[in-house]
Amino acid sequence: MKSRSRWPLAIGVSLSVVFAVNMAFLALAVWSDDGLVDNNYYEKGLKYGERLKEARELGWSLRLIAEDNGAGIKEVTVALLDRDGRALNGAKVAILVMRPAKGGFDVVHELKNDAGLYKGRIALPLDGWWDFKVTATVDNGSVEKTFRLKA
Repeated sequence: MKSRSRWPLAIGVSLSVVFAVNMAFLALAVWSDDGLVDNNYYEKGLKYGERLKEARELGWSLRLIAEDNGAGIKEVTVALLDRDGRALNGAKVAILVMRPAKGGFDVVHELKNDAGLYKGRIALPLDGWWDFKVTATVDNGSVEKTFRLKA
């Protein structure tokens, strides 16, 4: 009786394991969250230099003050200042609140004008770091700045 070599079996099992692991990674890549922050990231990236130039020409600046009010609620105040440091009235100011570590919690808040300051209350459902992307628009000009805060 001849003994058979086990090499073909070992090679076949090894290739099967590699194939199974690759299929698992493929399934994970296809069905998991892609982590996109913005759907139009490529187009915005192409125009990034233009947006920076426009913002420098306007000379506007944004300042954000966020105070904890307890229970994950932030009292948010945004100051929109012109090139001379004066408050700009009549702007539309919005904050996109995003959690950098996990998607699904993005919310846009419109702030109300209060004597040149733009105020609002934002409830944060989780502790940790949050990105506050502030966009202020007056007539045809706009400025945007992102702040990272801890809840």
